[in-house]
Amino acid sequence: MEYLALACRALIGAVFLVSAATKLTSPVRYRSFQRATRRMRVVPRALVKQTAVLVVVAEVAIVVLMAIPLTVSALAGFVVALGLLGGFTVGIVVAVRDGDTEPCSCFGKSTTPMGPQHVGRNAFLLLVAAAGLVGAAVGGPLEFGLAAVAVVGGLVFGGLVTMFDDLYELFRPTPATTSSRHG
Repeated sequence: MEYLALACRALIGAVFLVSAATKLTSPVRYRSFQRATRRMRVVPRALVKQTAVLVVVAEVAIVVLMAIPLTVSALAGFVVALGLLGGFTVGIVVAVRDGDTEPCSCFGKSTTPMGPQHVGRNAFLLLVAAAGLVGAAVGGPLEFGLAAVAVVGGLVFGGLVTMFDDLYELFRPTPATTSSRHG
């Protein structure tokens, strides 16, 4: 369980690092995030700016908490991640239900319309955070080699999650083209 928790820490930490960095390093992307938050209509319009700031602060806090090598830090990081991911998932469900198909710019620029696949991605991340929380609570001693493998595995999967929209577009089934040949 302790290696699973370590892999989950790396995955969740990587995902939120990229998410926060895309918002903090580009004023254009940050404003796009604010617009998306307003468009989702999950928080009152008057609280959109404050909500955007709190989201970024929470994302940075998750990264820091996952990086501190203490069990209590990991537990706190997973709890914050579960709350934030839950909120994101509700926001996406509401937006899709209301017909909002604007791209999700969670990890930078994207052209993939928001849809059920984003709910699935977040459900996966919720499961990872929950598994990490349980694993961190159980704890135990770690061997360096196995710990390194767990961290690298978590980082690789975290990287894949941050590239989700690109991977989705690459592997998305396209409608079969029908052609009628009369010969």
